[in-house]
Amino acid sequence: MKEHDPQTVGPNVYRHYKGGLYRVLDDNVMCSTNGLDDGKRMVLYVSMTNGRVFTRTHEQFFELITDGTLTKEAQPRLFRRFAWVPKGVKL
Repeated sequence: MKEHDPQTVGPNVYRHYKGGLYRVLDDNVMCSTNGLDDGKRMVLYVSMTNGRVFTRTHEQFFELITDGTLTKEAQPRLFRRFAWVPKGVKL
């Protein structure tokens, strides 16, 4: 399967590593606190199960995480927090 470029999120569907499906609504929301733009790029996404809306920084959305297991080479098994679901894949 082709790797998705995390720089271009768009209105795609992603699977959370725990199994939930989410649709990205906007990936270019700029974060501000106390009326000041701190420049953090945010991803706005919605659960396809219950309709709840969430935000995470772009960095967090695509970060590599581990579940504590090791590969055959005794390295931490890394995977994306949210994995892109290509169009046409049965959900």
